[in-house]
Amino acid sequence: MISSRELNATAEFSRPFQVEDLEDGEVTLELAADSTELTRLQARFGVDALNAVTAYLTLSAQPQGSVKVSGTVNAALRQTCIISLEPVEETIEEALSVLYLPPGLDEPQDDGDFELDYEAFDGLTIDLGELAAQQIAGAINPYPRRAGVEFGNHAQLGDNASEERDNPFAVLQALKSKEGTAQEH
Repeated sequence: MISSRELNATAEFSRPFQVEDLEDGEVTLELAADSTELTRLQARFGVDALNAVTAYLTLSAQPQGSVKVSGTVNAALRQTCIISLEPVEETIEEALSVLYLPPGLDEPQDDGDFELDYEAFDGLTIDLGELAAQQIAGAINPYPRRAGVEFGNHAQLGDNASEERDNPFAVLQALKSKEGTAQEH
């Protein structure tokens, strides 16, 4: 396992939470990335700009030392349109619900909550910043497209594709016919 000290040195947005601070209750936290963390996360995510990252999380103690983390993560970022290469602003608001399992528990008890992800942890510390970063990374549009911009040849990919462009096999057949004619002479 990675210690919380090692984790803090490598994570772009680290907010370790000591589970002992939770006791048997519930804690609600608000996290926000500072300018240095935003710069690091921007490089990690491969986006043009990252203007804000926030998380609103509720942690609650669960049976057998498990901890449930639920809430929302938010980000404001800018990417490049894959077609026009113009800037595309994107706002992310992603709900999350994760059950952290301490050592010795491989799977959560069946509580009927099938929307709940689960993850193992050392039983001592949960890095809430890293959780938020992972959720945002998964929500970023991998193919950003500016509103109203369409791919120029999209009509050729429709139902009438054969009528709108030459059949590539017909072109090859024409080349083969030319070769055969050239060899005969």
